[in-house]
Amino acid sequence: MNYQSLDIGKKILLPIIIISLIGTVLTLLSTLSLIEEQSRATTIRTIERSRYIIKEEFHGAEHHLVPETAVLANSSVVRESIERRNKHLLVEELQLSKSIFVVDCIRAVDENGNDLAHVGPEMDAHRTLFSIDSGAERFSLFVRNRDTVWINAVAPVKLENGRVIGYIVAGNRIDQAFLARIKEKTGGEIVIEYGNLLAGSSPRAVDTTLKHSFDENHFRPFSDGMIAQGSNYILDRVEIETDGGNKAYIYALISTSDNVEAKKRNTLTVLAVNFGTLLILLIASYLVASNISKSLRLMSKRARMIAEGNYKQRIDYTRIKEIDELATSFNIMSDSLERNRLLLEEKAYTDGLTGLFNHRYFHDGLAGEIDRVYRCRRPLSIIVTDIDDFKKINDTFGHKKGDDALRMLAERMRASIRDTDIACRIGGEEFAIILPETPSNDAYSVAERLRLDINSKTLEDIGRITISLGIATFPDHALDKDSLIGAADTAMYKAKRKGKNLTLIYDGEELYGPVAEEDKWLIEEAYYIDTLHALAAAVDAKDQYTHSHSEHVASFATLIGHELALSHPRIEHLRIAGLLHDVGKIGIPDNILKKEGALTDEEFQEIRLHPIFGERILTRTKLEPVLKAILYHHERLDGSGYPYGLQAEAIPLEARILAVADAFEAMCSDRPYRKALSIEEALVELKKDRGFKLDEIAVDALVRIIERDDSVRNIIARRSSNLTESLEQAFDEGAL
Repeated sequence: MNYQSLDIGKKILLPIIIISLIGTVLTLLSTLSLIEEQSRATTIRTIERSRYIIKEEFHGAEHHLVPETAVLANSSVVRESIERRNKHLLVEELQLSKSIFVVDCIRAVDENGNDLAHVGPEMDAHRTLFSIDSGAERFSLFVRNRDTVWINAVAPVKLENGRVIGYIVAGNRIDQAFLARIKEKTGGEIVIEYGNLLAGSSPRAVDTTLKHSFDENHFRPFSDGMIAQGSNYILDRVEIETDGGNKAYIYALISTSDNVEAKKRNTLTVLAVNFGTLLILLIASYLVASNISKSLRLMSKRARMIAEGNYKQRIDYTRIKEIDELATSFNIMSDSLERNRLLLEEKAYTDGLTGLFNHRYFHDGLAGEIDRVYRCRRPLSIIVTDIDDFKKINDTFGHKKGDDALRMLAERMRASIRDTDIACRIGGEEFAIILPETPSNDAYSVAERLRLDINSKTLEDIGRITISLGIATFPDHALDKDSLIGAADTAMYKAKRKGKNLTLIYDGEELYGPVAEEDKWLIEEAYYIDTLHALAAAVDAKDQYTHSHSEHVASFATLIGHELALSHPRIEHLRIAGLLHDVGKIGIPDNILKKEGALTDEEFQEIRLHPIFGERILTRTKLEPVLKAILYHHERLDGSGYPYGLQAEAIPLEARILAVADAFEAMCSDRPYRKALSIEEALVELKKDRGFKLDEIAVDALVRIIERDDSVRNIIARRSSNLTESLEQAFDEGAL
C-alpha cells in the first residue's frame, strides 16, 4: 500500500502510531531498568538495616548486663554474704536482683570458681571464669552451655582492701524468643551458629541454614550479603566473640520473595500504565485524525455541493485552529455565494419597477398553491386587477407619471394583504394577488378594500385613479392554473365593460373547457362529502373500540397513495373510501357489532354483508373508484376474502391499498377480544400476509413510510384522536 494513496486521516495517524510505539518501548525499557535498580537498592538497605539491628540488639544486651552485674557485685550485702558464706542471705539477694535486673540466671562463686549460690536455670559459670582476662574488672561474652548459648557478664566481688573474694556471673539465654524479637525488627529470620550448634528464630530458618554450606563458593555476592544458590533468602552474617576466643556467627535470613513480588507488581504496573497510556494516546490520535479527516471530507463534499448550485452549505467548527480558519473562509465564501444567489433569484422573481413579485413568480407560486389545495382541502382565490384607462394616463402625463401610478398601486396592494398572500405584477399595468386558503367571498372583501383605498388616493398631476378587479376561486371556478387565471381575467374585463372601478367574482362556466369526468367530483360532491364525514363519524360512534377508526384508515391509505406516487384525484378517492369503507355497518345490528365474545356463523355472515350495504348507500354519488374500493376492501389476493372472493388483479388497486390500511389500523387498535398490537408487531403480521392475502406493493409502501421516519411512528403510537391531522401536518411540512 502506497503512503501517498492513503487518505489524510491515515497519513496523520500513521506517524503518530510509530512515534508512540517507539516512545512507549523506550520508556518501558528505562522504567524496567529503574525498577531493577530500585529493587537492588531496597535489598541492600534491608541488609544494612538487619546488620545494624542485630549488632544493636546483642550489644545492647551486653551493655545492660555488664553494669547490672557490677552493681550487684558492689553490694555490701553480697560482699558480706560471700565473706561469711551466708548462703541463705546470698540467695535472697540474688533472687531480688534477678527480679529487678530481669536476667535469666545469676550465680555467685568464690575466688576459685566454686559455686556459692545461684538463682535461675543451670548455667556453667566456669567457662566464663576461665575466659576472664586478669586485667578486666568486668566484661561480657557469649558462652555455650550444653545446647544453649548465653550472654554472660562477670564482675568481681572485692573487700575494702581490694582482695577478690568471689565473682558474680549474670546471664541471659539467647533462645528462640530472643531471636524472634530481633526478627520482628529486621523482618528476617535469625540463626546463631556456634560450633556445631544452630539456634534460630524459627525451625524453618534453621532448616534453610542447614541446607546450604557456608563455603563462599556456594554463594553469590549481593552487596555485603550472600544469596544462597536455589534459595529465596539473602544470608547476612555477623561475627561475634565467644568464650575461649572462639567465634560464633549470627545470620539474618532476609526473604527475597517480597522484593520479587514487589518487582513483579511494579513491572506489571509499569506495563499496564505504559500500554494504557499508549492506548489512550492512540485513541486520542485516532479521534483527532478522524476529526480532521472528517472535517476535510465534509468540506470537500460541501464544496462539490456548492459547485452543483447548493450555496447554503456550512461547515461546523472543530476547535482545531487550522481547520476552523479554513471553515471560516469556507463559510464566508458560502455566505457570499448564497447572498449573490438570493440577489440574483430576487432579481429573477422581482419586478424592478414596483418591487412586487413578477410574472414568472406568479405562475410558479400559483402552481404550488394549487397543488397544496389537493392536500389541505382548503380553497384558493386569486385577484386580477389593472388600472383603468392606463394608456390615457401615459399618453396624457407621460410614462414617468404612469410609473408613479403603478408604484402607488403596488404600495397599496402590499398594505392590503396578509403575510401569506402573494402580490405580483404580471404585465404592464396588470397585477394579481394569490390568496391561499381564502374563499371567494373573503377574496371579495380584500379586493373591495383595495379598490376603495386606491379611490381615496390622489396622485400629483394625475389626480385620482381607479382599478377594476376580477376574482376566481379554485376549485369552484376552475380545476387548473391557466383556467383559474382565465376566469379571473374574464371577471376583471367584465367589470371594465360594466363601467370600470368595480370588483366582480367569476360567475360563468365557459372557461372550464373539457374537464375529466374523474375530476369533476371535486366540485359536484363538495357539499355531499361533508355529509359523508358526518356519516363516517356516526359509524365509528356505534362502537367505542372503533372510535376514529375511519379517519385513521383514510390517513394510512392516503399516505400509501402518496408513497406510490398516485395522482391527486386517485389519492382523494382513497381518502374518501377510507372515511366511508365501513359505512355499511350502519345496517348491522349493534348487538353483533359490540359483541365481546366469538361471533356465530350467522352473525359473521351478517358482518360480511357490510361492504355491499356500503356500496348501496353510496350509489347516488356515482364515483366508481370510491364505490369499488369500499365494496372490495375485504377481498384478499388468495380469494379468501368477502363478499365475492375476488383474487389478485381482479381486486382494484384502491381496494388493495384500503385493505392494507384497514388491517394495520385494526391491529394497532384495542378490540373487545384482544389488546392492540405494537407497531412492530403489526408490521410483522403485515409482512406475513404480504403477497398472499395483502398486496405486496401496498404493504411495502406502508412499511417504508413507518420505518423511514420516526415522526410517523411517534404519531401512530400516540393513538390520539387528531392522528389524521398530525399526519397531514407532517406531510405538509415535508417530514413524510
